[in-house]
Amino acid sequence: MFATRNLLWLALWGLKTGLGYVFGGALLCATVVGFPYGVEVMKAGVASLTPFDRDVVELRATKSNVENILNVVWLVVIGWAIAAVHALSALLLTITVVGRPLAREHWKLVPFALAPVGRGLS
Repeated sequence: MFATRNLLWLALWGLKTGLGYVFGGALLCATVVGFPYGVEVMKAGVASLTPFDRDVVELRATKSNVENILNVVWLVVIGWAIAAVHALSALLLTITVVGRPLAREHWKLVPFALAPVGRGLS
């Protein structure tokens, strides 16, 4: 069942979203300051290709101060925009019955988009 949903996701939203994340992450990795963010964005890109069998999880029980600072900078610079795109896509997808499972996956990616450092997808 997850395979069918992942194929539908990939055809409608996932490929576009995943490639956008990976491309943006590669651009961020070109700079020293942006490298940690680029890695996190590329992780999100890979996860957004098949989100139906994954969950957003904390990688460690506690976050370091550096991770918290990186997440705040991320949120102010770009995280809010990525989260807004996921939220808007989810709202649009809830219009149809077929789109509702896809909308849930977009909602699942919103917390990851807001603060990706120290989080992963399993």
